[in-house]
Amino acid sequence: MNQDKLKIINLVFLLLFSLSATAKETVTIGSGEWIPLTGENIKHGGFCGHVVSEAFRLAGYEVKFNYAPWKRVLTRLKLGKDDASLCWIKKPERENFFLYSDIVMVQKKVFFHRKDFNFDWKTLDDLGGYKIGSVHGWSLGEEFDKAQKEGRINVSFTNSDVQNFKKLLLGRIDLYPSELIVGYTTMQKITTNANMRLITNHKNPIMESNYYLILSKKIAQPRLNRLLKDFNKGLKLLKKSGQYEKMEEATIDGYYTANKEPI
Repeated sequence: MNQDKLKIINLVFLLLFSLSATAKETVTIGSGEWIPLTGENIKHGGFCGHVVSEAFRLAGYEVKFNYAPWKRVLTRLKLGKDDASLCWIKKPERENFFLYSDIVMVQKKVFFHRKDFNFDWKTLDDLGGYKIGSVHGWSLGEEFDKAQKEGRINVSFTNSDVQNFKKLLLGRIDLYPSELIVGYTTMQKITTNANMRLITNHKNPIMESNYYLILSKKIAQPRLNRLLKDFNKGLKLLKKSGQYEKMEEATIDGYYTANKEPI
């Protein structure tokens, strides 16, 4: 082998070594549509997607999002086909399959209803006679979930917020529980201003929930522990830098769903 060929081979090996040394590990994250908090066709994947990808980036990772209906997202994660998913509240049965990160966001959920529908509530017992919409795989908290399973409240399920708000406008359901900002953003996306004026929300919050990144326990234990630790570290850095607060303000301002200047 002549010297020129040897130099070329050595250069190739050096290049491959350099690329492998600098390549970042990719984390796969499952998500459904929950505008403006997460979504495939909005800026940065929405507020929650933006927070999660930036937290991982600060920890030295790249992120790949896999979008699907929420029920399929959870099934994929249980099987270990994705590494993680956003953003979920804590439920006891999920702890068998997933680890929870530190808190990614806090949201207040309320009931939306038509203005021409006379509605008031204070406790679960007030909801027995209403048709309530929900999304497959979502939770309204332990008390509501138990009431639904026992048949004390009437809940029908679809695959998305969009489908439920359309049903609400058409009078096919009486109530739809949603986060304030998600509800009004979704209606802005799917209907006219005239139709939006037909809908309001009840002032009483159903719940104020903490939302988390969840990681699949199908991941090998050393990697699972490392991903959780590194993500929490990146999230802490993001909040400490002031960027997280700017993202929250941008969500309220409509940045993730409108043509606005980057934050």
